[in-house]
Amino acid sequence: MADVTTTFLREVVGEWIGRIREDGSHHFDYETRNHYLGAIRKVIRYIKAHYRSSLPDDCEVPSNPWPGGSNGGKAAKTRDPIDDSAFYLYCRDKAVAQMAGIEAIWKSADEALRINPRIAENPLPRRARTVGMAYLRVSRLTGGYIPEQKVIKKVSGELFDLTEEFGYTAIARALAPLAGDLTKFVFLLAFATVLNMQPLLDIELDNLEIKSILATNRLLIKGPKYRAGKTQHLNYAESTESDSPFRVVAFLKRWTERLRTICPEELKDHLWLYVPRNKKGTVRIETLHEMGRGKSVNFHSHIIGFCRAGRFEWRGLRSVRTAGAEIADQLFDGDIRQISALLQHSGISVTEKHYRSRAAQQRQTEQLVAGISQRERWVLSDGKIDPRNAPASDELGAATPGFRCNDPLSSPMRGEREGRMCGAYGQCPACPLGSIDVSSPYALARLLQLKALHQRAREQLGEQAWQMRWGESYTHLVTFWLPLFTNEAVLAEAERLLIPPLPPLD
Repeated sequence: MADVTTTFLREVVGEWIGRIREDGSHHFDYETRNHYLGAIRKVIRYIKAHYRSSLPDDCEVPSNPWPGGSNGGKAAKTRDPIDDSAFYLYCRDKAVAQMAGIEAIWKSADEALRINPRIAENPLPRRARTVGMAYLRVSRLTGGYIPEQKVIKKVSGELFDLTEEFGYTAIARALAPLAGDLTKFVFLLAFATVLNMQPLLDIELDNLEIKSILATNRLLIKGPKYRAGKTQHLNYAESTESDSPFRVVAFLKRWTERLRTICPEELKDHLWLYVPRNKKGTVRIETLHEMGRGKSVNFHSHIIGFCRAGRFEWRGLRSVRTAGAEIADQLFDGDIRQISALLQHSGISVTEKHYRSRAAQQRQTEQLVAGISQRERWVLSDGKIDPRNAPASDELGAATPGFRCNDPLSSPMRGEREGRMCGAYGQCPACPLGSIDVSSPYALARLLQLKALHQRAREQLGEQAWQMRWGESYTHLVTFWLPLFTNEAVLAEAERLLIPPLPPLD
C-alpha cells in the first residue's frame, strides 16, 4: 500500500488506461477509460475511509487526465415507436390477463371467508367446494408455498386432489409468483416510471407510501439510485386502469404478502419476491432485488423467454427508458430540461449524451433551422413579421398573422426568392398558397385587423397608389376570406380577444 502514491496512480492512468496505439489513437475509448478511472477512484476512496493508515499521505487519483477527450458520446439508438408500442401492449395484456385470473381466485376466497372464516381448517367436501376454498385450504396446508405437483402427490393426497381439480398452475400462481411471472410487471412499471433497472428492482416496501393529497390517494415511490447517490421520487394518483402503477403495486404487494411470512428476514421488505421452481419441496424464497450484487441475473435470464414468447427481439429496461426519453422529446418539443427532469438526471449533459437519439437530434436541427429562418425574415421585414406575438397553436409559415402557408419557402409572390421564407407581409389574401382556419377566433381577429390596416393605407396612399399596391389583396380579403367565417360563436369570441396590433402596411 505504501507504493500507491500520486505518481504511481498517474503512471497507471496515463501508461496503462490511457496508453496509445502506433497510429496515435487510444487503446480504450473515452467511455471505457473513464469507467476504469472511476473504479480506481472508488477503491481509493473506500481504502481511505476504512484503512486510512495503509495509504501514504500523497495518494490522489488524477482528476481529469483526458481533457476534451469526449466526442459527446454516441447518439442513443432511435427507437421504433411501432415496435415499442407493440411490446408495451404485449406486457400490459399479459399482466392484465394474469391479474384477472389471480384476482378472481382471491375474490372467491374472500367470499368463502365471509361465509365461514374457518373454512380452511378442515378438509373440503367435494360437491360444495370452490376454487377460492381450494386456494385457502392449500395455503393453510402448505404455509403459502406449494412445491411441484409430483412432490405433493407423494406427500399429500388431499393437496394433490385439490390442485388436480382446480388446476395446479392456477392455485400455485395465486399463492406466489415465479421469477418469470414478474418479468411482465417489471416492464410494465418501467414503462410507467422510466426508472433505471437498479432503482426499479431495488424498490422496497419502505420506498412505497400512500398519501391523500387534495382528496385523492396517491402512491409515492422513492427509488434509491446508488450510482448517482440520490433518491428518485415519483407519484401516481389512484386509478383502476390496468396499467396504473397504483394498481400494479397494490397487486404485487398482496401477491407476495404470504412470502414475507416465510422468507429470510433480510428479504421481507423487498417488493419483487418470488419462489423458484421447486422439485424437492424445500422452502426457498428469492428476490429480483440486486442487493448490491450488480445486474439481476435472475431477471435478465427470464427476459429472453418472455421476449421470444411474444416474438420480439431481446430488450432490456434501458430500451424502455430510451423509448420514454424519445416520447418525451416529442411531447416537450425538444426541451432538454424537461426531458432531463422526467428522467431525473443530475444535469442536462447526461440526457444529451446518453438519451438523445439521432431522430431527436434531427428534430433539434430542424427547429434550429426554422428559428434561424424566422429570425432572418424578421430582420428583412424590419420587424413586421414577428412570430413572438403568435399563439403557441398558430402556424408560423405565413407572412401575415392569421393565415397559414402551404410552402413558405417557395412563394409565388413578386420579389420573393426561392428557398427563403416569404416576406410578403399583408399579401397572403391574394396568394394561392394561403389558407386559413375558419374555426379560429384568433384568425378572424387578425383578418379584421388587416382589413382596418388596408383602409388606413388607402387614406394615406391615395386611391390609385393603394389600388396598385394592395387592391388585389384587399378584394380577396373582403370578398372571399372574411365571408367564410359564419359561426356566431367564433365571431363573438374574435370580438373579445385582446391581441397586439398588426404592424402598418408599407
